[in-house]
Amino acid sequence: MNPVTKVSKGFLTPAEVDRRVSRRSGGSPEPEKPSSRIVVTPKFGFVHDSAIKAIVERDYNELVRIRETALKARFILAGGIIEGLLLDGLLQDMPRAMSTSPGRRERRPLEEWGLSALLDAAVELKLISSSAQSFGHSVREYRNLVHPGLEYRSGLTLASEEVEIAERVMDIVIRDLSS
Repeated sequence: MNPVTKVSKGFLTPAEVDRRVSRRSGGSPEPEKPSSRIVVTPKFGFVHDSAIKAIVERDYNELVRIRETALKARFILAGGIIEGLLLDGLLQDMPRAMSTSPGRRERRPLEEWGLSALLDAAVELKLISSSAQSFGHSVREYRNLVHPGLEYRSGLTLASEEVEIAERVMDIVIRDLSS
């Protein structure tokens, strides 16, 4: 289940909130001041570690608030949320996580693993689907655009389509980990 906001007829993800706002206004919602935006309070009840849960909730709410702007920031936040959720999932059974192929390769604390190792270990332990892993590796590649030198050298460009993919991958990881 996705992080959601309770509404009168069920639950909405941030994208659904934006679509509903768009339909009510008869078109694309105009960018609003951050203080007047609809802020979705995510439900991350499946996250066990309270510190990770606080980080993920904070980043998710920030992601919702910047929805109409800041493509790069949205992408990086979505990638960070994915990483935090995977870390929490793997911390629940650290001995098994450390015995995965990435765990044997990393040879360092789980908290120091990168997104690639977290994705690979999570799919090996069947915490997430192989599609989440595949799409997650694409997110990892683009998320590295946080480094200006890499962005300059790589020629990768980030548009709304890539950001939407990252957010959908985040939704898939949330669905897989919460079921």
